Amino acid sequence: MVNDDYEGEEALDMEWRFSCLLEGSEKAALIDTGADGEILLHSMKKLTVEPDSVNAVMLPHNHWDHTCGLNTFLQRKSGAAVYVPRVIPESFKSAIREAGARVTETSQATPVCPGISTTPVLGGPLSLP
Repeated sequence: MVNDDYEGEEALDMEWRFSCLLEGSEKAALIDTGADGEILLHSMKKLTVEPDSVNAVMLPHNHWDHTCGLNTFLQRKSGAAVYVPRVIPESFKSAIREAGARVTETSQATPVCPGISTTPVLGGPLSLP
């Protein structure tokens, strides 16, 4: 976990946000970028995770507390692959491209690298069987 609003790693700052680093067999992917890019980069530094070691960013939905750190992250890692659901507004996808990233739109589970895939786009509230 890079960022979360629950207590955990004492060295990390607490704030409303979420971000998680997944490491596959060959590459690493960041799920979400949290609400503040400076906090994201600060937490990554404390965890000795260099932005250059992240090959892809996966954004499962367009909520501020999951996406607002993206621009700051892309300033350190331009050219990153960013996976977004096809249903995210085009204006948001254009802004990602303008920041120098490669956008991949998804609607089904999509492989990011060996061992890591996006989730399919969810069509409504989750329910348990």
